Amino acid sequence: MNITARNLLAASALVLSATLAGCGGSGDKAGGEDPGEPLTLTFVTSDPEDAATRFAEAVDELSNGSIRIDVREDWRDGENAYERGTVEDIAAGKADLGDVGVRTFDTMGITSFQALVAPLLIDSVELQRAVAASDIPAPMLEALEELGVVGLGVVPGTLRLPAGKKALIGPDDYAGRRIGAREGAVAAMALEALGATPVLYTRGDLTGLDGAELDLDRVEGWGYSEGVRAVTGNVVLWSKPMAIVADEDAFAALTTEQQETLREAAAAAIDAVTDDVTQQEADFALLVCGLDPSLLRSAAPAEVASLHAALEPVYRKLEENTLTRRAIAEIRAFRATIDAPPPPSCTPSPGTTASDVATEALGTWEVSYTEDELRKQGLSEEEIPDVAGTWTYEITDSRWVSRNQSSSLTFEATWALNDGVWVDTIVGCTPARACSPGATYEYEVTIYKDTMIAKAIPGRPYDPLGVFKPYRRVG
Repeated sequence: MNITARNLLAASALVLSATLAGCGGSGDKAGGEDPGEPLTLTFVTSDPEDAATRFAEAVDELSNGSIRIDVREDWRDGENAYERGTVEDIAAGKADLGDVGVRTFDTMGITSFQALVAPLLIDSVELQRAVAASDIPAPMLEALEELGVVGLGVVPGTLRLPAGKKALIGPDDYAGRRIGAREGAVAAMALEALGATPVLYTRGDLTGLDGAELDLDRVEGWGYSEGVRAVTGNVVLWSKPMAIVADEDAFAALTTEQQETLREAAAAAIDAVTDDVTQQEADFALLVCGLDPSLLRSAAPAEVASLHAALEPVYRKLEENTLTRRAIAEIRAFRATIDAPPPPSCTPSPGTTASDVATEALGTWEVSYTEDELRKQGLSEEEIPDVAGTWTYEITDSRWVSRNQSSSLTFEATWALNDGVWVDTIVGCTPARACSPGATYEYEVTIYKDTMIAKAIPGRPYDPLGVFKPYRRVG
C-alpha cells in the first residue's frame, strides 16, 4: 500500500566508548577512575538480530545507567569467517563484548555447543527461548574460557531453512548438490550425510551453488535475486542461537556487581530477543510470499522422516560426547512441551479478501526505515534524514494520513478498493513540494493478524518503499 508518494524520492522521499583497554578512546576503564561517570563497554556485532540492542537496554536498566553499552554494528562485515574473527577480536581486547553464532565455536576447537545446532532438533524460536533460559547452556559457556572469552549467556536467533534453485525436500534432493553453509562443523556433517557437498559461501553471493541454508530474511533480502526459487518452510535444518561473550581480561577488571549485572542482562534479554525474532520471522514470511507465493514449499511427513533417518549417523557422532548427548536429550524433552507456531506458508490466510481488508485496515499502523535500508532503496544522502525513522499511518474508511515521527513530512491520501485492488490517490503533503496531488498508486494488500503487507501489481504504478516492509498495527 502506498502511504506516501514516489515523487517524494525526487524531493524529500517516501511511503509511508569510550571503551576498555585495547579499544581506544578516553572513557573509564573497568572499575573506572571516575565513579561519577558511566562505565562504557563496547559491544561488536555483525548480525541483524536485535541481541545487541536488547542486551544494551537490559544493562542500562539493571545498572541504573551506571554501565553503558556502545554497540558497533557491521563488525567484520563482508568477511567469510566473520564470527570466528569476532571472537578472536574480543579475546584480543579489540572490543569488550559481542555476540556470535554458537555454530562457529566448533571451528575453534569448542564442541560444547553442538547440541544447539544439531540438525532438525531446535525447530522454533519458542524452543530456543526455553533452551536459552534453562541450565543447558551453562556448561557450554564455561568451555569458552579456552578461547580467552567469558560466556555470559545464549539468546535465540533465526531459523535456517533449506533454500535452492530447486526444492530441497527429501534426501534425494540434496544428493550431488553443492549447498552453501555458514561456519560450523555440524552443518557440514549434516549436509554430507544428506549426500550434498557443503560449501562455505560469502554472504550475499550464492554463485555456483545449487542451494543454501538460509533464513527468510536472507531469502527475501538477496537469496531471491541470487536464484533461490524454493524454500522448504516446514524443515528447520537448524537454528542460529547467539552467544553473548566478553573479553576475559576486561571482564576480570569489573567489580563483582558489574559482572553480575552483565550476566543478568544476558538472561533478561532472552524474552525480548525471542519476541523480536518471532516478529521478524513473520514479517519476512510475508515479504517472501510477496515476492512469489510459490517460493514456500512443504515436506510431507514421510519426507521429513526420511531426513531424520538420513541424519542418524550425525547424531551417533555427536552423542559420543557425554555433554552433547545429555543436552540433546534435554532439548528433546523441552521440545515435547513446546506448542510451536505453524511453519511459514503462503497459503491464503483469514482476513485477506477485499471486504476483510476494507475492515481490517482501519486503525493506526507503523513502519520504520533505517538509513542503511533507505540507501539500499536508492535514496540520496540528502533525502535520507527526512525519511528515516518511524512512520505512523492513520487509516479511516476512505482516507489515510502518514507522519514521520522524526521529521516534518506528512502525507494525506484517499483510498479505495477497486475490484480487490487497493488504490491510493494523493491529496497533499507537507512540505507541498514533496508530492504530486492527484498521483495514484495501486497494490494488492494482505492483512494477517496485526501485519499488513502490500505487493506491487505488474504494469501498475506503485511506490517501491510502499512494498518494501510490512506495516504493524499499533492501534
